[in-house]
Amino acid sequence: MIRAARALLNMSQTELADITGVTKRTIIRHEVEERSEARRGELQQKIRDEFEKRDIEFLFPNDTKGEGVRFARRR
Repeated sequence: MIRAARALLNMSQTELADITGVTKRTIIRHEVEERSEARRGELQQKIRDEFEKRDIEFLFPNDTKGEGVRFARRR
């Protein structure tokens, strides 16, 4: 979902690393592994917050739909 969100914004891994205050290598690892350890949970939230500031909405899977990202609808 992180890669997809970056693609919507045409954002590089380096740019995401810069705005979240982590290294590019950390972003790469996070995109590949996507584990939910406590520390990763904090990083996930930080990344999600940055994308949401840029009007990206995360869609989580349920019984009828899968996960994904999209631009948030303006209200």
